[in-house]
Amino acid sequence: MSAIAAFYVVPGKRLTDVVAAATPAPGGWFRPARDTFRDVLRGSDRELETFAWSGWVFNTPDLYLGSRHGVSYADFGDVATSGKLSEARGSDWLILPAAAAAELLAALAGVECEAGDVTAFVATETALTTLWKKRRRCRQRWPS
Repeated sequence: MSAIAAFYVVPGKRLTDVVAAATPAPGGWFRPARDTFRDVLRGSDRELETFAWSGWVFNTPDLYLGSRHGVSYADFGDVATSGKLSEARGSDWLILPAAAAAELLAALAGVECEAGDVTAFVATETALTTLWKKRRRCRQRWPS
């Protein structure tokens, strides 16, 4: 399953509405559960960028930046609100307030990514992922 990446700008005063709508209203005997989250989100924001590919692509740069440069996107986010939203939606959400976004950009401005280093990191990550998948298949075939 692919994760879809989307970027929204939500005014701070509307963020509480978005977080409140994150948990669907439970259904009853004669009515289904009601999930208004997407409607509330779309009504509270403007989409910043359209990203038509898998959001999983952001994991590798985040791992690289954390491993090689000590910078992680999550270090700049609103941990409490991001956690509430992620738990309610069952997926990973990062709330990045404007001031924190400026701090992230400043931290990234000092990062130099050499092509050889990035290539070596991605090759190592790919090899580890392949090894992990093979190990998992072996455990499925021959459980201990």
